[in-house]
Amino acid sequence: MSQSDTKTRLAHMLEAARLVEQFLTNVDQEAFFTDTKTAYAVVRALEIMGEAASGIDPEMRVRYPEIPWRIIIDMRNRLIHGYFSIDYQIVWDTAMQDLPAVIRSLSQIIKSMNQTDLEEESTNDD
Repeated sequence: MSQSDTKTRLAHMLEAARLVEQFLTNVDQEAFFTDTKTAYAVVRALEIMGEAASGIDPEMRVRYPEIPWRIIIDMRNRLIHGYFSIDYQIVWDTAMQDLPAVIRSLSQIIKSMNQTDLEEESTNDD
């Protein structure tokens, strides 16, 4: 997979995670459990994160162990294939407890990749 494809997938993951944060702004747990539209939106964003993560090269996943790649992918599979028995408590806990660190890590990885691209362009221009 090209670095461009990897960056695109990472950007999709980051965008989906940030959307979860946005969807849950000023939403408490009780409201989340009773607001079907918000719950569906959060689940869909987590599915997108998992789908994008599944396309990341294994070498890249090893390079960035701070991202729980396998958990993100497994959650996507559970949400897609077990849609009839989604545990919204797990979805809530994931969004509130785990996603902030994933967002920070994804942001840092993308920033680092962009910096590397700039350095390579600068070297190639010389």
